[in-house]
Amino acid sequence: MQPITEQIFATLELLLDRELPFNLPNHEDGGRISPFIWDRAKQGEFNVLNLCRANCWLKLTDVDATIKDWQQMNYIKTFPDFSLDAEQIANRTNRIESLFQFINTSLHNLESYILKPRCYYVIHPGVVIGRTEDRDWICVSPTVYTASYIPQEQISRSPLVKSKSDRSLGEKTLNLLSTIQAISSKIGTISLQGNYAGEYSYSHNHQIVSAIAATKELALEQALKASGMLEIAQFNSFLSDIDYIKNWYFDYAVNEIYQSYQNINQFLNQAFSKLIMYRLSFWAHENIYIIGQTSGGDWAGIYMNSQFAYNP
Repeated sequence: MQPITEQIFATLELLLDRELPFNLPNHEDGGRISPFIWDRAKQGEFNVLNLCRANCWLKLTDVDATIKDWQQMNYIKTFPDFSLDAEQIANRTNRIESLFQFINTSLHNLESYILKPRCYYVIHPGVVIGRTEDRDWICVSPTVYTASYIPQEQISRSPLVKSKSDRSLGEKTLNLLSTIQAISSKIGTISLQGNYAGEYSYSHNHQIVSAIAATKELALEQALKASGMLEIAQFNSFLSDIDYIKNWYFDYAVNEIYQSYQNINQFLNQAFSKLIMYRLSFWAHENIYIIGQTSGGDWAGIYMNSQFAYNP
């Protein structure tokens, strides 16, 4: 680890030496917040694929098994209001098979991943990723449900300005994406709406989405964003509105909580020219990283994990 990374980590440890409250809406049990570092020399380049691998969230599986799982709709059958008749199921099964046949004949180096934390009880439907003849990558994924939302008053963030790609995507890649999207459109959308435990309402549109990029890592990242599982944004500040803290953290010493978070905000913005929020949502489980890149190429910042609490 480089000296600058060690210094940043040590300062964050001091700023977080007390147990700061960080409760997302409906996360009554509270979240945990801790310093985070990514040592590039040991862990490689920071990206979503490597982050998932480092956390053991990524499981390599057979492409055939993933397609079969999509056809059997095991993921969306976990929703209480799921209901399709035999004809609808047969049509969806056949169209997913058509999608698979096209992917299987059009892409090379096909792989499939399931993403899940150790305590996650809902099986992720899996993604399929492959390389095109133009040496680009295409990733295909069903959409997934996120139980939680993060108010701007809690974590203020804004859209991240996209950096220009080093090279343009190939014409064959763009044509493949167009065909995949057309087949996916025929598979259709399953609209789910109901409630859990008679208390928490949900709404989810389940469909097949896809993304293309020049690298495998970026293709997976873009597909997870399209699926609803991943959010990447520019970080602005934590809990910078004292009135919001008064309303949501009234059991705590409000002024102390406010000042502690302002100290964190000040340090992060002084230490990094650009701060990014990576949010990976596994149904009710939230994993949030607020990080910036050091001058030496490492990444450092804060990690939060929290779980939606069903307390009817």
